[in-house]
Amino acid sequence: MLLTKKKSPHRVCGWRRLRQILAEGEDVFWARDRVGRLWIKGPARVAQALGARDRPFFVFWI
Repeated sequence: MLLTKKKSPHRVCGWRRLRQILAEGEDVFWARDRVGRLWIKGPARVAQALGARDRPFFVFWI
C-alpha cells in the first residue's frame, strides 16, 4: 500500500497503525458499507458525532 510501505515517498505510518487509525475513526469520520469501502462523512455529521451542538463552525472546502 502506498501509505504504509517503508520506502514509499508518501509513507504516513505502518500497516498496523493505519488499521488502528481506521478503527478509531469508524462511525465518527467515516463508515464502511457492506463491501468494506470507506465513506467519508460530511462536516456536519462529524460535528454532530463529536458533540458540537449549538456551536457555530465554518467549513472550508478546497
